[in-house]
Amino acid sequence: MGDDAAHIEVTVAVSTETKKVHLGFGPMEAGDVVWVIHHIATNPASFSEMVLEHLTEALLEVEGI
Repeated sequence: MGDDAAHIEVTVAVSTETKKVHLGFGPMEAGDVVWVIHHIATNPASFSEMVLEHLTEALLEVEGI
């Protein structure tokens, strides 16, 4: 994909034992992996906000709210 965006599937899993959230990214083309790492490194606040939005939406769907 281009320098401005990459299509990335994010999988969210919550461990019932540890109560920790695990994020999985992919599947991605090899070039997209580099883009994602670069994006996280140069835009950490933006990336965190985006992940929080998607995580919130996913958890609300799971909870049926």
